[in-house]
Amino acid sequence: MLWAFETGGAIEAAGVGWHESVVVASTDGRVYFVGPDGKLRHKWEASAAIRVTPLVEGDSLYFGADDPFFFCLDLRARKLRWRMRVGARVLSTPRADGNRVYFTASNTVLYALNKRGGDIDWWRILPSRSPFSPEIAGEKILAASASPVLVGLELRTGQETGRYDAGREVRANPSWVPPAILLALYDPGSGQGSLVRLEKLVKVELSASTPQPAAVGAEVIFTASPVGFYLPKYEFYIRRDSGTAVTQEASAKNSWTWFPESEGKVTIGVRVSDARETREAEMSFDVAKSK
Repeated sequence: MLWAFETGGAIEAAGVGWHESVVVASTDGRVYFVGPDGKLRHKWEASAAIRVTPLVEGDSLYFGADDPFFFCLDLRARKLRWRMRVGARVLSTPRADGNRVYFTASNTVLYALNKRGGDIDWWRILPSRSPFSPEIAGEKILAASASPVLVGLELRTGQETGRYDAGREVRANPSWVPPAILLALYDPGSGQGSLVRLEKLVKVELSASTPQPAAVGAEVIFTASPVGFYLPKYEFYIRRDSGTAVTQEASAKNSWTWFPESEGKVTIGVRVSDARETREAEMSFDVAKSK
């Protein structure tokens, strides 16, 4: 052992490094700055016990205390940048992107605070209380809780983009290892744990409102049903022996209405796209003479 440092309370959170200091949070409500020689360089008084590992990002330290406050410290100036009352005890180590800092609290809420001043940009209620840190995955954030449900939310708005019911207890933070999500699960019935690898399912199906063969002049509505897209656009087209023609330009409308003018067999297709994914679906369709 090179040295030991004693705080005024228990140390339940992991220490985090910043330049040549170790930043240590304690249940005595203080944040300690300890040098490489084990000597105290500075300490800062919070308002209550700190039990969750803080997040260091650049010269900022983000953390919550046992009272309903979340803090941002300026590490270089060693003073408070801002604090926000969130109404419940912070349970998870925060995560951050370029604009916001995210964390879970004991009121089962996932918070997204603006990094500039600490204002709440959005919040969402989770299926259960969550001691797990959320995980940023591209333009989404993943949140697990004490329930078997993993929730995906849009980073900017907090809008839910999907959920996965694992059927067993989640026991750790979700991990984003592109292109997969890793999830640690536990089955209390068997006493067995497992590590599950989830990959995004992206597909589109095309259906017609009228059975084949449809009569010339009859109304036929083709509908695209996508999975795994976010705010998709739909482009419909028709293919004949003479070539392919777009029948409906890309838009948010997922259906196209057709009144066939002649008999024969054609191929109807749809191209579905969002900011990251593109998929196509086609179906052969028969048109017969009107009776």
